[in-house]
Amino acid sequence: MAKKDNQLIELIGEYRTKVDGKGRVGLGHFGQQLGDQVVAIKMDGYLMLVRPEMYNTISKGIRQRAAIDSPDNARRLFDQTILEFKRRFYANSQPVTLDNQGRMTVPARMREELHLVSDVVWAGCGEMLELWQAKEYDDREASWRKQGGPAKMIDIFADAPSPEANDDGLADDDPQDQV
Repeated sequence: MAKKDNQLIELIGEYRTKVDGKGRVGLGHFGQQLGDQVVAIKMDGYLMLVRPEMYNTISKGIRQRAAIDSPDNARRLFDQTILEFKRRFYANSQPVTLDNQGRMTVPARMREELHLVSDVVWAGCGEMLELWQAKEYDDREASWRKQGGPAKMIDIFADAPSPEANDDGLADDDPQDQV
């Protein structure tokens, strides 16, 4: 999330645009919210953009989970699942600088592998952005709607415990919890 006057601004909405012949893509209203440095991470089917602070938080979490901080954890050094995950995450991450016009150059390998060559869509996802090939994004959107879309999303979040919930799943200030 970007900060404006010490308030966090979530990255929301979508922006449709095109990748130009030099691999540059405008970020529309998102460009003003991000600052001039971001980290691009190639995901499965799309490119994720995060601010450097978010990338560092993610990286710290990976290092903590894969830490070799005791003899019992030494096996993590040779755990193929951990090694593969770290290899894919770090190898598929690249710092990117936005230009004065709020554009970024999509790294060539990422652009080719994700087919980001013409029509694309930026999708705001709160603290991160996703860049999709427009057809893939539209196909997934149609599939999501066909499977229940917004109603299904509401059901998922309605069943999730609140962040303040205690072990019984009730919020700490829930009257039922004060029996």
